[in-house]
Amino acid sequence: MVRKLFLKMTVPQIIAALSSSVCLLVDSIIIGRLLGIDAMSAYGLASPIVIIFSSTVLMLVCGTQVISASELGKGDLKRLSGCYSTSLVACIATALIIMSVVLLLTDPICVILGSSKSGVNENVSEMTKEYLRGYFLGTPFFFLGQIAIPYLQAMGKRGILLRNVVSMTIADVVFNLLSVYVFHAGIFGIGLASGLSYLVGFLASVRYFVKKDCIFKFNIKNISRTMLADIIKAGSPIILVELCYIIRVYLFNQMFLWLGGTDAVAVFSIVNSIGDILFSIALGTSGVTLTLSSIFYGEEDRRSLAELVRSMTLCTFVIITLAVALTCVIAPLIAVIYLGGYSGVYDNTVTGIRLFALSLIPVCINLVFARYYQGINKIKLTNLILVIEGLALPTFFAWIMGMQLGINGIWIGTNIGQAVVLLVISVLVWHRAGKISFTAESYGYLDAPDSWPTSDNTMDVTVKDKGNAVQASEAFYGFYNEKGIGKRKALILSMCVEEIAMNIIQHGFSADKRKHTLEIRTVCKKEECLLHFRDDCASFDPIKYIELHNNECQPDHIGLHMIMNMVDDATYLNSLGLNNLILKVKV
Repeated sequence: MVRKLFLKMTVPQIIAALSSSVCLLVDSIIIGRLLGIDAMSAYGLASPIVIIFSSTVLMLVCGTQVISASELGKGDLKRLSGCYSTSLVACIATALIIMSVVLLLTDPICVILGSSKSGVNENVSEMTKEYLRGYFLGTPFFFLGQIAIPYLQAMGKRGILLRNVVSMTIADVVFNLLSVYVFHAGIFGIGLASGLSYLVGFLASVRYFVKKDCIFKFNIKNISRTMLADIIKAGSPIILVELCYIIRVYLFNQMFLWLGGTDAVAVFSIVNSIGDILFSIALGTSGVTLTLSSIFYGEEDRRSLAELVRSMTLCTFVIITLAVALTCVIAPLIAVIYLGGYSGVYDNTVTGIRLFALSLIPVCINLVFARYYQGINKIKLTNLILVIEGLALPTFFAWIMGMQLGINGIWIGTNIGQAVVLLVISVLVWHRAGKISFTAESYGYLDAPDSWPTSDNTMDVTVKDKGNAVQASEAFYGFYNEKGIGKRKALILSMCVEEIAMNIIQHGFSADKRKHTLEIRTVCKKEECLLHFRDDCASFDPIKYIELHNNECQPDHIGLHMIMNMVDDATYLNSLGLNNLILKVKV
């Protein structure tokens, strides 16, 4: 089920990752075609400050993704509500602060960015300021649009995510064209259009959060400093990612200025914008990885984590390789789209697109492993990968190769640096395992922390028909007897397995013509035994069903009534588009 789920989530997640890069791509194309090469240079010079302030919302989004997914895995709805309320308030407050800082300090910020250096004409300098002012006026809308994404991801609301991105992209194109042709607002209007488009995207998805059946409920009483600290800690690696990227973009800007002047910076801006589109694949697959690894880690599910490592590696490699191949083929067309009639940097642009695209194959693999380790709380390892991948090795090799081969050497050095990062990850895995090993268990670091139950105290069964359900019940009964929890408790739990499984098969599997799977997992701890049922049938909450039919004595209800009365706690969640029923029995 893990591979099927990963593939099912990946395309919508990649599309969701385009929510910011598509708008920036549209901006860069319109700037290059309609406002000229000076405007493109200004756009490139402004990019580090856009990235640095955007990283704060990405930290909140990433931390929210980890915490919300982990609490979903544990079935803790109280902390889930606290995460939602805290993240929303923190997001709005941060956006207002950032907007105020940039608008008040635009001039000194541009000096730091290098727009006032010798060799940079005055027109480029003024355009840099105007773009920053326009873009950051829309910061609150950008933050609101982004913070909704992890909750939609966790609940498997792929259609809403798609609607969000499509409406935002259309709005950005429309607002950009209005800005240039109707209001003549120049590059200031281009920046402002991005913020307004994020607002449109947010409005397209906000309806879900105000529905009565939405489990995410805002409550000012649930806002917590402790929760905010947890979100920041969980999302802290993204700050490191963005900080490394900002420094790298700044250093690359300076290298390109030194080797080729403002025209070379314009080429770098074009290549970067194309890289952002391809990088959405990395963001998409790594985002799915982070959500799933956090949920499975919260569930203490080793088997699913191992399957996740296999699925994320294979799927990411195949998708990004196909995308890179296509990009290399159409690189000349991309250059024409950006440059229009300006051919002075055409050849360098085509070469840069092709060479930079190749580096994204190891980049994507490196990033999914970093996000996987973040999801299982290996923060130090995550940070190490992010530093060497985002800054140290690509920049070092780009500088070395740039000195030898000029502008093209920078792109070649980037490829070498990313390949070395992948080698470093493998060396760390092999050192820890004490041998060269390519297994999912080795790369997944699946010698779980002490708080996890040992594999001897867990059991996983996949059920596909009624015969499997009976066999599973008997197998669980034998397992519980081996654990010495007592025959009565063992009987109760095995009865839960058979009754719930039969119910899902009878009513869920037969509801449509699709093939379905039910996974049952049990964990025996010192004080309780946990049963987790996960299926991919239509949404059904048995707890709410029992509450609605509590006074009815129909035969169909007797089994569920009996089960709910025998267990000590029952929690239902529909996360990732899957039904999750968690039953607990004290031992």
